[in-house]
Amino acid sequence: MSNSKQSGIIKSSASSNIALVKYWGKKNNQIPENPSVSLSLSHCKTLTEASFEIKADKCSASEIVFYFEGKENVEFQQRVIKYLETLSSFYTIPRNIKLKINSRNTFPHSSGIASSASFMASLSLIIKKLDELINEQSSASLDSAKEASKWARMGSGSACRSLFGPISLWGKLEGCSESSDEYAVPVKNYHDIFSNYRDTILIVDSAPKNISSQKGHQLMAKHPFKETRYVQARDNCHKILKAITTGDLETFVKIVENEALMLHGLMMTGVNPYILLKPNTLTIIDKITKFRENTQIPVAFTLDAGPNIHLLYPDRFHSEILVYIQRELLQFLENRNFIEDQVSATPTTIEFK
Repeated sequence: MSNSKQSGIIKSSASSNIALVKYWGKKNNQIPENPSVSLSLSHCKTLTEASFEIKADKCSASEIVFYFEGKENVEFQQRVIKYLETLSSFYTIPRNIKLKINSRNTFPHSSGIASSASFMASLSLIIKKLDELINEQSSASLDSAKEASKWARMGSGSACRSLFGPISLWGKLEGCSESSDEYAVPVKNYHDIFSNYRDTILIVDSAPKNISSQKGHQLMAKHPFKETRYVQARDNCHKILKAITTGDLETFVKIVENEALMLHGLMMTGVNPYILLKPNTLTIIDKITKFRENTQIPVAFTLDAGPNIHLLYPDRFHSEILVYIQRELLQFLENRNFIEDQVSATPTTIEFK
């Protein structure tokens, strides 16, 4: 008797991630020009639920609707449909499927945190689970997670890193036999200090960026320093992975901040230069640098492709960092807003009912 599922509800969650060594520049099919290393978070995540039904009429067309935070979102629905078409050669889900997807973020939509990675990771988990349920496949393996990571990458490059935690490596790296351009892999060797590392996100400006990350990747294709950058990124991956293994926080801080400034330096020095930093971003960076020098607390700043700052530091310094933020930095934040988070070794969940 077949155990193939013809209807049901699948729920998934996937966390956002913050890159330590940045992914900036890609080839076709979301293949990275350089490897990257990231931390997966605990609290900033996307929760997605999909109800499905295989319709009796095998000739009928698929029906896909998408809701974001309870409201139908036609624009994103088209993106989901296009994404499923991209994946169609990898799964065997019948075309006569009725699929209703509901998604929401645990962090404010206006927080300035990029949610495409966490959403695409959560969606890839659902599509992978759906394929397994309909075709009676096993999902309890690292290979299945790697496949989901590969599918997530095809929706949003950095999404593939959200499948693993607390630390992920994406992109082929010499000396790391498990590494791949197709999917991310978990970094297995890390010092205990990184098992509960903190990420406090300072919201400087939550307005939409005037240059999207997708456009930024495209502009890297003509960047005069791109080849030097890709060599540097590979070298920094080796250095930071060694620091993560040994607990060398001095090197960790140095590489993390170098990568953050390099990312924005690339934006400002390309053929079509642009600036995403804000004056308060620079003010906070200056203050954090001086705070570290004065206290010897190994707090590092990093940035995504925008003006908001991630403060990375060991958990044991949480109270000191929090006091400093509230005393010195709130005035430079949009609506005095910041988000507290930390790394997670289990950044995803998936269930069927």
